[in-house]
Amino acid sequence: MKIRGKTYFLWLAVILAAIFAVLAVYFLVPKVSNPVLPVNFLTARQNAAAISQKIVDLTVVTNQKISAANSLDLKNDSGPALALIKEARASNNEAYAETSALAVYLQQMAASLNKISSRSKQQVAYEAVAIELSLVSEFIVYTQKLNGFLDVLSRAIADDSFVLRQAASGDLAAVNSQAQKINALNSEFLRRIQIFDSTN
Repeated sequence: MKIRGKTYFLWLAVILAAIFAVLAVYFLVPKVSNPVLPVNFLTARQNAAAISQKIVDLTVVTNQKISAANSLDLKNDSGPALALIKEARASNNEAYAETSALAVYLQQMAASLNKISSRSKQQVAYEAVAIELSLVSEFIVYTQKLNGFLDVLSRAIADDSFVLRQAASGDLAAVNSQAQKINALNSEFLRRIQIFDSTN
């Protein structure tokens, strides 16, 4: 199941490419001596952190629904299990939609890096943006793996297929591993932001 069309992926790729371009130029442009942190950066940082956490929270909700669906499937309660799978898709779709807003805020953060007069703060901010770019990329991979897993699991429950259940079990391990990467990246981003706040 495709959550978004090719146009969405192309649009997101353009935004990410623009961010990388800004970061590449970052070290080449002379630094501004203004000691005040740019408002655009601070606002974008706050919004990016909030959206990143929302994505992680929705990912947790999605995984909880999948776990509940598996439990119902073990009890041969296929109707509610399939309903939970549908809900899992919906919560993941919501999280996926947030990635476009996150990419925009990351672009705003990257564009403001040169206006941060403190070199140490610039470095930490650069690292934070790079980490969140990785989170966006990993979430796209997670969504692709999750959709594949949910497709197989839905067919396994609908057809009562042992072979498909085995395949779904293998796919679930990959999905969970990807979710752990996303959680770790979000934690590291928030840690970098804390360092940014405490750095002169």
